[in-house]
Amino acid sequence: SAGGNYLLNIGPKGDGSVVSYEKEVLLNVGKWVKTYQEAVYATQANPFQQFFDWGNVTTKGNTIYLLVKKIPESHSITLPRISGKIKNARILNTNKNISCKTSGNSINVNIPDNLLQGKFIEVIALTFAEPFTVSPKNILMNPIALDTANATSYHSFAGKDYYGLKQTTIFRKWFFNTPSQKFTPVLHYTDKELGKEINVSIDGVMYNCKLERKSSVMVSIPDQGITERFSMEMNPVQMQKKAYHTIELELANRTVPHNDMGLDNLVIELRPSPIVPK
Repeated sequence: SAGGNYLLNIGPKGDGSVVSYEKEVLLNVGKWVKTYQEAVYATQANPFQQFFDWGNVTTKGNTIYLLVKKIPESHSITLPRISGKIKNARILNTNKNISCKTSGNSINVNIPDNLLQGKFIEVIALTFAEPFTVSPKNILMNPIALDTANATSYHSFAGKDYYGLKQTTIFRKWFFNTPSQKFTPVLHYTDKELGKEINVSIDGVMYNCKLERKSSVMVSIPDQGITERFSMEMNPVQMQKKAYHTIELELANRTVPHNDMGLDNLVIELRPSPIVPK
C-alpha cells in the first residue's frame, strides 16, 4: 500500500528444516493472500498521501481496497478528497454488500460490527462506475519558491548492510495553482548539489538539467552558516489551464534507486515571465 515490495525472510535450521512456528506464520500468510489476492497482486499504492489508523489502501482499475485491521469507534471510514460515482461496496471475502455514501468530496463507508470477527485483516472493495480521482493533500496557492518544506517527499530505505538501513528521499513532488500562464523556473543550489544531473518534470513534461557552477551569491542557510548559492535559469514554460499543476524532482541517474537524492538545499523559484504588450 506504500508502493514498495515486501520481502519476507525466515531462518531455517542447520538441517534445512523450518521452525514450526515460522512454518505456521508462512502458511497463514499464504492462506490470507490466496483469499484476498485481488487486493494484493497488480495493485497500485495508496493514493491519499496519508496513512490511516484503521488500516491500509490499495487500488486496481476503478476499485479501491480498504485493508481494515481496526474498526473505528464511529464504525465509519472516511476517504477524503475523492470524486467518483460508487457502483458498489462489498466485503471481499463474502461479497456481502455494505452501505456507503458520498458527502461533498468525501466518501463515508459504514463498517459492520462483526467485520473482524476472528480475523486480523478484512478487505472492503469499493468499485466505481468510472475512474475515480483523488485530489492532492497539499495544493500550494501561488507559490514563489518550491523547497523541501513545502514538498511532498517520497522515501525509500538504503544502507551498506542489513542493520545500517536509513530512510532516504528518492524524489519530491509539488502540487500548486498559479495565475501565471508562463513562468521561468530558476534553480538555486549550493556546492553540495554541484555536478548532479537532475530531471525536473513540469505537468508531465521532463526537463534534464546539470547543476553547474553558474552565477552565485553568498547566503546564510540554517545549520550551515554562510555558503555560496548558485542559480540557473531553465527555459520558460507555458502552462495550460488545469485544476492544479505538478512539478517533480529526481536524480537523472537512478542506477541505485534507493539512494538519497542529496538535494536538500535545492530551491525551484517560479519566476513569472514578463508580459509583452501586444
